[in-house]
Amino acid sequence: MTANQVSVSGGVDPLDASWTLPESWLMDRVSPLPSNGAVFFDPRDEGRSLRVSYHEALGVFVLSLWRGSDCLGSFRMSAEDSPRLVHSLMTSLAMSRPTATESEASAG
Repeated sequence: MTANQVSVSGGVDPLDASWTLPESWLMDRVSPLPSNGAVFFDPRDEGRSLRVSYHEALGVFVLSLWRGSDCLGSFRMSAEDSPRLVHSLMTSLAMSRPTATESEASAG
């Protein structure tokens, strides 16, 4: 192997023009908008958004970060983990809001 070659598992040289990525390494086809999910826009604007889509056949949610029409990265979350994510969001939100008693005390 020469100094400018990179070895990956199996001794394959990815700089070799005849070499291709294994299919398992390739990203799935990217959909511009989720057909079963939602899009959330970043308050900083600049075209940033988070897209969430559910893929029932795979049992996963895909969370992807976008800037304009460019997908910057994605994360597959098992549907089994989704209640934990929702709980985390709801708990954080609930902790950040004053209770009715706290609101009355600060008003009086």
